[in-house]
Amino acid sequence: MQPEKRLAEEGARAVPAGRNEERVSKIVEDIVKGGGTASYRVADATDADRTTGLIAFAEKTYGPVEILFNNADLMLFSYWEDATIDDWNKMIAINLRGHLDTIAAVLPTMLI
Repeated sequence: MQPEKRLAEEGARAVPAGRNEERVSKIVEDIVKGGGTASYRVADATDADRTTGLIAFAEKTYGPVEILFNNADLMLFSYWEDATIDDWNKMIAINLRGHLDTIAAVLPTMLI
Protein backbone atom coordinates (compact mmCIF):
# COMPACT_ATOMS: atom_id res chain seq x y z
CA MET A 1 0.00 0.00 0.00
CA GLN A 2 1.22 3.49 -0.81
CA PRO A 3 2.39 5.40 2.28
CA GLU A 4 -0.02 8.28 1.74
CA LYS A 5 -2.96 5.87 1.63
CA ARG A 6 -1.83 4.13 4.79
CA LEU A 7 -1.36 7.41 6.65
CA ALA A 8 -4.73 8.70 5.42
CA GLU A 9 -6.33 5.59 6.92
CA GLU A 10 -4.80 6.70 10.22
CA GLY A 11 -6.22 10.23 9.90
CA ALA A 12 -3.45 12.11 8.11
CA ARG A 13 -4.38 14.56 5.38
CA ALA A 14 -2.47 13.92 2.17
CA VAL A 15 -1.40 16.04 -0.78
CA PRO A 16 0.04 13.70 -3.40
CA ALA A 17 1.83 15.49 -6.21
CA GLY A 18 3.43 14.57 -9.49
CA ARG A 19 3.63 15.34 -13.17
CA ASN A 20 0.96 12.77 -14.07
CA GLU A 21 -2.38 14.29 -13.12
CA GLU A 22 -4.28 11.09 -13.82
CA ARG A 23 -2.07 9.14 -11.42
CA VAL A 24 -2.19 11.63 -8.53
CA SER A 25 -5.92 12.22 -8.91
CA LYS A 26 -6.48 8.45 -8.69
CA ILE A 27 -4.51 8.32 -5.44
CA VAL A 28 -6.71 11.07 -4.02
CA GLU A 29 -9.84 9.33 -5.26
CA ASP A 30 -8.79 6.12 -3.48
CA ILE A 31 -8.00 7.99 -0.25
CA VAL A 32 -11.34 9.80 -0.27
CA LYS A 33 -13.23 6.58 -1.05
CA GLY A 34 -11.52 5.05 1.97
CA GLY A 35 -12.78 7.87 4.20
CA GLY A 36 -9.57 9.91 4.19
CA THR A 37 -8.87 13.53 3.40
CA ALA A 38 -6.71 14.43 0.43
CA SER A 39 -6.23 16.77 -2.48
CA TYR A 40 -3.54 16.80 -5.14
CA ARG A 41 -1.39 19.14 -7.13
CA VAL A 42 0.34 18.67 -10.44
CA ALA A 43 3.99 19.44 -9.81
CA ASP A 44 7.41 18.87 -11.32
CA ALA A 45 10.38 18.33 -9.02
CA THR A 46 12.59 20.23 -11.46
CA ASP A 47 10.56 23.43 -11.03
CA ALA A 48 11.43 25.04 -7.70
CA ASP A 49 8.62 27.61 -7.97
CA ARG A 50 5.99 24.90 -8.45
CA THR A 51 7.49 22.93 -5.57
CA THR A 52 7.27 25.98 -3.32
CA GLY A 53 3.69 26.48 -4.54
CA LEU A 54 2.86 22.87 -3.72
CA ILE A 55 4.06 23.26 -0.14
CA ALA A 56 2.21 26.59 0.19
CA PHE A 57 -0.97 24.90 -1.06
CA ALA A 58 -0.60 22.04 1.42
CA GLU A 59 -0.02 24.42 4.32
CA LYS A 60 -2.89 26.72 3.34
CA THR A 61 -5.25 23.77 2.89
CA TYR A 62 -4.30 21.58 5.86
CA GLY A 63 -1.85 23.47 8.05
CA PRO A 64 1.86 22.85 8.63
CA VAL A 65 3.43 19.91 6.82
CA GLU A 66 4.47 17.31 9.37
CA ILE A 67 5.45 14.43 7.09
CA LEU A 68 7.15 14.66 3.71
CA PHE A 69 7.51 11.77 1.27
CA ASN A 70 10.12 13.23 -1.01
CA ASN A 71 10.31 10.44 -3.55
CA ALA A 72 10.47 11.91 -7.04
CA ASP A 73 13.11 10.11 -9.02
CA LEU A 74 14.35 9.31 -12.47
CA MET A 75 16.73 6.60 -13.60
CA LEU A 76 17.79 6.57 -17.20
CA PHE A 77 19.96 3.69 -18.32
CA SER A 78 22.75 4.07 -20.83
CA TYR A 79 26.28 2.87 -21.40
CA TRP A 80 29.03 5.01 -19.91
CA GLU A 81 30.75 5.30 -23.26
CA ASP A 82 27.61 6.92 -24.69
CA ALA A 83 28.16 9.87 -22.31
CA THR A 84 24.49 10.83 -22.32
CA ILE A 85 25.10 14.04 -20.44
CA ASP A 86 21.58 15.37 -21.10
CA ASP A 87 20.14 12.28 -19.38
CA TRP A 88 22.56 12.71 -16.47
CA ASN A 89 21.49 16.34 -16.09
CA LYS A 90 17.81 15.31 -16.02
CA MET A 91 18.56 12.78 -13.27
CA ILE A 92 20.49 15.37 -11.26
CA ALA A 93 17.67 17.91 -11.68
CA ILE A 94 15.08 15.49 -10.30
CA ASN A 95 17.00 13.18 -7.99
CA LEU A 96 19.17 15.79 -6.32
CA ARG A 97 18.02 19.33 -7.00
CA GLY A 98 14.32 18.42 -6.82
CA HIS A 99 14.75 16.78 -3.43
CA LEU A 100 16.74 19.70 -2.06
CA ASP A 101 14.24 22.28 -3.36
CA THR A 102 11.37 20.37 -1.75
CA ILE A 103 13.21 20.15 1.56
CA ALA A 104 13.97 23.89 1.37
CA ALA A 105 10.27 24.64 0.80
CA VAL A 106 9.00 22.57 3.72
CA LEU A 107 11.79 23.01 6.25
CA PRO A 108 10.86 26.43 7.68
CA THR A 109 7.54 25.20 9.07
CA MET A 110 8.93 21.81 10.09
CA LEU A 111 11.54 23.52 12.28
CA ILE A 112 8.97 25.51 14.23
